[in-house]
Amino acid sequence: MNTTISIPKTTKAKAQKVAKKYDMTVSAVAKMLLNDFASGRIQITTFISPEKTPNTQTTQVFAETDRGNDLNKVNNSAELTQKISH
Repeated sequence: MNTTISIPKTTKAKAQKVAKKYDMTVSAVAKMLLNDFASGRIQITTFISPEKTPNTQTTQVFAETDRGNDLNKVNNSAELTQKISH
């Protein structure tokens, strides 16, 4: 099964250059990263720059989740997909 993803040409060119050093293709790198992400071996985090200070409501939500309140936990990507599609 093939899946098409959109990658800016400059990003793809940079990735190809680095992948070539490891005798890999960009496709192989993408498969490896997606497998690691799906299995939970890598996580994606977010960063809020100081210039984009969250509003009061967002700050309150962050404080609640930092305390472990109002968290929606899932065990895998299938469970997450199910939760957000209903």
